[in-house]
Amino acid sequence: MYEVRWGDRKASDYAREFTGWVRANIREGNHEQLIGALELAPHARRAHPTEEHFLPLLMAAGAAGTGSPGTLIDGGIEHGVLAMDAFVFIREATWIGGLPGFPNWGSLTPDSSSRTSGPHQRYRCGMPEP
Repeated sequence: MYEVRWGDRKASDYAREFTGWVRANIREGNHEQLIGALELAPHARRAHPTEEHFLPLLMAAGAAGTGSPGTLIDGGIEHGVLAMDAFVFIREATWIGGLPGFPNWGSLTPDSSSRTSGPHQRYRCGMPEP
């Protein structure tokens, strides 16, 4: 935090380089690179002297599954050095089919109460009738 320039909207070169490296590896789903980011990325230890603000990104990427790319929500760089990016990771579901006697068990149908569509559409899991 000693490099923060309160109110400065011009991003420092090192913050842009580090952020660009992270963005590229998330976009490509390079989780192994991300795991080693604090040793591999340009200016990593300057951008993240300690790990606590970087580790949640690794947890989210890992929860999506190995090699799952992320989608950037560009937050820009504030105060010269603070990247405000967020990422969306979507785990692809695998379906193994219904249970004998219950062909619709686990079938996914769009949730009519959901206000979104596309990859963020909510689904209900079909359950057998009692």
